Amino acid sequence: MELEFQAYTMPYLRQTLSKTQNCEETADMVVPDSLPDIDRIVLCSAGVMMRSKQCSGGAVTVSGGIHADVLYCAQEDAEPRRLEVYLPFTVKTDAPDVSDDAQIQFRAWIRSADARMINSRKISVCVNFGCELQAYQPDEITLYQPPEVPENIQLRCCEYPMDFVVDAGEKPFRMTEEVQLPATNPLGDLVLCCKPELEITEQRLAGNKAAFKGLAHISLLYMDENGKPIPYETRFPFSQFCELGAVYDGESLWITPIITGCEVERVTHADQDALSIDLHILAQCTVVRKTSVTLCEDAYAIGGRLKPCWADYTFTDRLDRQTNTYSVREGYSGDVREVLCTQVLADTPEVRRVEGGVEVAVPCTAELLYYDGEGQLQGASVHARAAEKLLLAENADCGAAVENAECSASVSADGAEIRVTMQVCAQCRAQREYRAIKSFEYTPEETPQRRRCAVIARRLCDGETLWEIAKANGTSVQAICDANGLDGDAAETDMLLLIPIS
Repeated sequence: MELEFQAYTMPYLRQTLSKTQNCEETADMVVPDSLPDIDRIVLCSAGVMMRSKQCSGGAVTVSGGIHADVLYCAQEDAEPRRLEVYLPFTVKTDAPDVSDDAQIQFRAWIRSADARMINSRKISVCVNFGCELQAYQPDEITLYQPPEVPENIQLRCCEYPMDFVVDAGEKPFRMTEEVQLPATNPLGDLVLCCKPELEITEQRLAGNKAAFKGLAHISLLYMDENGKPIPYETRFPFSQFCELGAVYDGESLWITPIITGCEVERVTHADQDALSIDLHILAQCTVVRKTSVTLCEDAYAIGGRLKPCWADYTFTDRLDRQTNTYSVREGYSGDVREVLCTQVLADTPEVRRVEGGVEVAVPCTAELLYYDGEGQLQGASVHARAAEKLLLAENADCGAAVENAECSASVSADGAEIRVTMQVCAQCRAQREYRAIKSFEYTPEETPQRRRCAVIARRLCDGETLWEIAKANGTSVQAICDANGLDGDAAETDMLLLIPIS
């Protein structure tokens, strides 16, 4: 007799690409004739702007540009000058498993930005950036529900909580805000640099919409009317939603924002000048559903033979997702009279195996802009490294990303003390193989033997289960539990068990 399990399909988005890579772009620039010769470079600030992404012909391609601001000082005066450099980039990776209609998600961060003098009229700019590419495409998985079976057929079914990506979308939006600068330091004729950073503060699902709120953190460095560089920080809130392909209730939502454009323009009012900041943002949305998957992992027949037919599965279990704060302090030795501003560049996190888990380390570079004892503007780079240990099983792995990084500095006895704080998100997962019965052939005993009820006694060995004992002795787990007064199928090691056999 053949018993077929009831097959049903579960649609989801299969991840066909997950790749992190580091890239480098370089460019040379000649100082315009309208600007003086370079004496020293004091700062290089950069940001990644994504322009387009596509999947075609078995390859995923993302293009965009890096906007770099290079500040330098000339010999004849202490007033800093700005050179604006644009470095286009194209990230292309072979992805034969990714279909042309896949949903591509992209995230990027600056690892290092460096500008060097070739001569007094020419510089070389080198920017290293890291990026993460992910691709999702529609797929479905076939699962099998056990049918009603005779009492002498025993099934062992287990439930496993699984996370499945069920939807992905994106929402481009634009926000334009005016920055009212302090009246004590009115805007002069130059904005030296503008660095925006995005933070998601709230995300939730509302029917078929992904609703999210966040902050755009703006770090400015501008020249005031007296020719002095002034740092200024502000932030603007935003609230948006993205329409999805279905109605959701209880699923999890992840939002990954990326900047696609940034423009700064001077706005003249009757009483005071201001800066208009125009940000173009792409919010990438991922919906994850936690589903309990039931698999029939074993079966046997009391008084007969059972031949199962198997289905094999590979699932990625998301074990844990946590965000930790990494802090590090470093000293800089030099003639520092006053710290003007700082910025930090967090590198790609390094994950390595240690005893009992993994170490997640984040190298970073703190950029320091300061005045020396003679009142000259100077720049310095300080390298640091922060690390934390996470507990993790041997068969699991871990991926990490820096969500936010902040830096501050104060004058010390021998220079400056720099403090870096980073929010690092670590996601632990394990890829596991599963087997489940999808049908079986049952053959009753041809000439049933007359059996007498009997009971045997034996102790439960370490690591042994009641299912294994019942299967080996041709009885059921429920019969063993009833004979020993057990509630459920758990028993202590070395416990003396009465095993009824009929």
